[in-house]
Amino acid sequence: EEVDPYVETHAKAAMADARLADAPEILGRGSGHISYVGENNPDRVIAALCRIFNIEYRARTPEYQKKIDDILGKLVVSRGLIWCPGCPHRASFYSIKNAIKRDGRNAVVTSDIGCYTMDAFPDGTQVTNVLHCMGGGLGEGCGFGQLKQFGFEQPVISICGDSTFFHASITPLVNAIYNKSDMVAIILDNSITAMTGFQPHAGSGRTATQEPTQMVSAEELCRTLGCRVEVVDAFDTKASTAKLMELMKDEGGVKVLILRRKCELLRMRQEKTHPYKVWVDAEKCKGDKCGFCYRILQCPGVAYDKQSDKAKIQEALCAECGLCADLCPNKAIVKEERA
Repeated sequence: EEVDPYVETHAKAAMADARLADAPEILGRGSGHISYVGENNPDRVIAALCRIFNIEYRARTPEYQKKIDDILGKLVVSRGLIWCPGCPHRASFYSIKNAIKRDGRNAVVTSDIGCYTMDAFPDGTQVTNVLHCMGGGLGEGCGFGQLKQFGFEQPVISICGDSTFFHASITPLVNAIYNKSDMVAIILDNSITAMTGFQPHAGSGRTATQEPTQMVSAEELCRTLGCRVEVVDAFDTKASTAKLMELMKDEGGVKVLILRRKCELLRMRQEKTHPYKVWVDAEKCKGDKCGFCYRILQCPGVAYDKQSDKAKIQEALCAECGLCADLCPNKAIVKEERA
């Protein structure tokens, strides 16, 4: 339990109600053996057990950890937290960043909990300004969207995923409409709860036991609330950028932009094939003088080949989604539809 000690508290209450003569002592957060803050990692659990059994415990020494880091540093390639090859969020945030830049008013972006959270990390686009908790993105946007009366002129963009929308963002959306907030709510719809194990949700058309059920449409739901709703393919970056710029200029309350494309891992499971064959045209590629595909897009499926000074498709990783081919400024990446 990494939040409130629910099981611990109720177990203690059950023991008290039972009035057992030989009731065992229940240890945990209440007894101070486990901390209320931070993650319950192995070191913390071992330390708690050692305290119970009165055994001296010491975690890895700094010297030992340095030896491990030195050895692993030679064997393991360091890759930051970033989206999978083919992930639609890569295209979505590329569009969001471009739209904010072209709009020129330095929009405030509030985000939420999901794969898209990784935008806030060093390998993301880092357009995210505010990140708090699940459901917080639209809730915070509701507040920022009411600041015009105090001279606040920056557009407000609030982001959540489709699963987070159904789980925790409908109520703050209603609250934003009710309070006449001026904001753009972006729903990144990849058709699944991707970050935590591909569980279905109300918009997936399946129950937790995989039985078919009625699919709840996010756009229809938002329209019944009186929102202006636009739906764009996340990989259509030109249309996504243009539509977001248009919505930021619309001061008519809450607007909803749904950027839709299936999670690549889900699509691959269902279709079991790559949509394109993708390769680099070495004659057109400008290599490190450009670096757009591996430095800007930050896709793990494309790397820099030092020997040739060209971009190189990492065949073991590339999902062959074709996004890099669509966006390459030199048209040096080619995509060919598979038969």
